[in-house]
Amino acid sequence: MPMRSNVAQMNRETLRDEARKYFGVTGEKIVLLVTGGSSGAQSINTSIAASLAELNEAGVHTVHITGRGKQILDADGQVLAHEGYTQIEYVDRMDYAYAVADLMVCRSGAGTVCELAVAGTAAVLVPLPIGNGEQKLNARELVAAGGAVLVSDDDFTKSYITENVIKLLGDQHKLEQMSQADQLARATRRRTNHGASNY
Repeated sequence: MPMRSNVAQMNRETLRDEARKYFGVTGEKIVLLVTGGSSGAQSINTSIAASLAELNEAGVHTVHITGRGKQILDADGQVLAHEGYTQIEYVDRMDYAYAVADLMVCRSGAGTVCELAVAGTAAVLVPLPIGNGEQKLNARELVAAGGAVLVSDDDFTKSYITENVIKLLGDQHKLEQMSQADQLARATRRRTNHGASNY
C-alpha cells in the first residue's frame, strides 16, 4: 500500500531519541502513543483522559494525539495538563509517532495497519464501531501474527486500560515480541504479494 516515504523508510531505533525530544518525553519512561487519526476518536480520548493518573503512576508517559478540535479540557476549560502527559491535536511527523511509541493505541484503518507493520510498533487496535466492520477485518493479519491486540470500542474503557494496557506496557519482552511479529507479518505479505504478481 502506498505510504509516506518518511514512514516507509523509517528506522525506529535511529529515530527514537529525536522522536522523544519532539514529543517532550524526558527520562526513561516507557511511552504510550494514542491516536484516533487526524479527526480523532472521542471515545478513545475520554477513556485515556480518565486513566492518566494510573498511567503516570505506572511510570508511563502518554503522548495523546487527540485529533483536530477534540482537545481534552479540564474543569476550567483549559487544555488538560497532567504529569507524564503530552497532548497535541495533530502531527505531520507520524514517523516520530511510530518511533516514540513502545505501544500505540489507535484505530485500525488500512493505512494505519500497514504503517504499524512497516514501523514494527506494537499496538492495541480499537476498530471504528460503525460501517460494515472493515476496520476489524483490517486488523486480522496483524493480530493473528501477534503484532497487535484487538479490543472493541465499547470495551476500551478505563478498566481495560488499567487492567490490560498498563500490564502490557510493563512487559518489555512481550512488546519486543509484538514488534518482531509486525515485521514478520510485513515480510510475509511482501512475499505473498510478490508471488501473486507473477500470475
